[in-house]
Amino acid sequence: MLRYRPLSEPNHEIRLLCIPRRNHGTTSEALVNYALFHASLDDSNTKYQALSYTWGDPTLTKEISINNQSIHVTENLSLALRNLQRDDEDIICWSDAVCINQSDAVEKTQQVQLMREIYRRAMRVIIWLGPSTVQTDYTMQETNKLGDQLLKIGLWDLTADDIFRWSEQTTDENSPRSRTKMDVTKLIKEHLELCRNGEYPFWWTMSDIGERQWFKRIWCVQECANAHIAVFRCGQEEVDSKKYWAVALYSQLFNSYAMISQSGHVETDWKVTWVGSSFTATFPTELIGIRRKTLVSGGHDLMTLLEKLNTHDSSTSKIGATEPRDRVYALLGIANDDAAEEIVADYTISCEETFINTARVLLNHGHDDILSLCRKRGRCKDLPSWVPDWAAENRKPWSTWNRKRLFNASGASSIIVKESSNPRGIIVDGAFIDIIKEVGQVWSMGIEEKFDWPSAHKVFNDISKYLSHSSKYTQEQKKRAEWSIPIGDLEVTDVTSQITRTLPNSYMENAHALMKLFASERASEDEVQENRRSYALYISQMERMHNSRPFISETGYVGLVPMESTSGDSVVILMGARVPYVVRHRNDSKGWRLVGEAHVYGIMDGEFIEHGPVIKEVVLY
Repeated sequence: MLRYRPLSEPNHEIRLLCIPRRNHGTTSEALVNYALFHASLDDSNTKYQALSYTWGDPTLTKEISINNQSIHVTENLSLALRNLQRDDEDIICWSDAVCINQSDAVEKTQQVQLMREIYRRAMRVIIWLGPSTVQTDYTMQETNKLGDQLLKIGLWDLTADDIFRWSEQTTDENSPRSRTKMDVTKLIKEHLELCRNGEYPFWWTMSDIGERQWFKRIWCVQECANAHIAVFRCGQEEVDSKKYWAVALYSQLFNSYAMISQSGHVETDWKVTWVGSSFTATFPTELIGIRRKTLVSGGHDLMTLLEKLNTHDSSTSKIGATEPRDRVYALLGIANDDAAEEIVADYTISCEETFINTARVLLNHGHDDILSLCRKRGRCKDLPSWVPDWAAENRKPWSTWNRKRLFNASGASSIIVKESSNPRGIIVDGAFIDIIKEVGQVWSMGIEEKFDWPSAHKVFNDISKYLSHSSKYTQEQKKRAEWSIPIGDLEVTDVTSQITRTLPNSYMENAHALMKLFASERASEDEVQENRRSYALYISQMERMHNSRPFISETGYVGLVPMESTSGDSVVILMGARVPYVVRHRNDSKGWRLVGEAHVYGIMDGEFIEHGPVIKEVVLY
């Protein structure tokens, strides 16, 4: 059992591990005697590399020797340390599992607060993906080649806005950014042509690199983002993180471009779609995208990070964390806002306390969007209804996750949270819109489930019925509402696949007409093929409106509410909130329970608030 000496907190002490150079007189299976020693982050002579890795299966352990004392570590860490061993020099590195006394909660709390500096001050961070195979060697080698080509073209120098507005024309076609976009698009077209001619230009992606557990561990986000220099390592092959980012972005651009420039030949287009999907699956973008954002423009605020990493819309995008509190604490070291500064990583308090404190801080900083993430409960079940459970299986919310305010139901107001006499409650001003009169078919599409056509047919019919019974809307408004309500009035843009509000002449209108025909089994195969892109995008956006159901209110408002909603629930606009919410009286009639976000046609841009409704205090528990 390894005996740890206490660290000096005032000196910002950490422990470092010395990996001795190989002794050529021993076998590869011989026990390596590592050395653990103290060093201060305040000392400019402290030089080390930091290891970013996943612990792996805790039941699969290996015995290693540190300071002539035996300790068991996970198999993955043992393999990583041996892999880093060199013939010509000792390696000094930092690894959390051995450099922090994991059984000391106080030390763990102190060291976690130093993590940002530990990774920031490392000479380089080695991202250990695990042992290699023949296939992963090909992937790493070809990623180096394509990444180098993309960096020379100038992809790294594009801003986030350049990428977001990829297809927009610039005023200066000879500018470096315009030339970069043209060169990248040219390369995409060349690869696309190879695919259409029966070749497979990305043959080297057929490995399990994208499935490695490093991409699914929440602490890896901070470790990667804070690194001055970071390299991905699989076996003995290494790829610089900038090259990896460039290839990851290119895979997304290729996939999106392939979707909007289909040849019209079904078999060929299917193959291209498969190639694009396989390409993107090899390069998960979330973690490496956060690193790029941190390096180039200072990173994200805490709310954005929480949403990006603790919600998901595919079975492969879920980030793992053994300790529920780490879903907040692991992000404090890279968040760039004041809210993150007010939260302290403290392992002496419960998961529930951590999440309640986090929600209160975020609301006080104007993040009304957390209220759209409160429907699921996981390991932390004893939470107030207004507090997200970041450890639950949270799906992306319908409409509040975008970096821009796509909706503005409360107008120009700001959210102001007042303290309740009950520590589990909050008080927010709000305007009650109406009471739900009737709810329709539940739309409960799970992630990557087969599209539920019978339910879709009923959803369409319920919306049509409710609109026909409503006197709130003109005939023109009802016509638009028919196709916009099922998709939450949102659509997908071109190459970058961004979500925006539906446009006046949206392709979604024709797609909805085709969807209704298909749902009632009256669409021809030719009609589907002719409009398959808009048809596919309508399906995709309708799937985003998961766990919803149509409703009509007492006075005739129509839209979508959470599937848990029932007649008698109230729809309210909370001051400062982007979207309306459904609330329900508590059993003791004291205060309200938050049910979830709503999409109410005709009031999503502040129309209801403009009429000066009565503002009341809403007490949420």
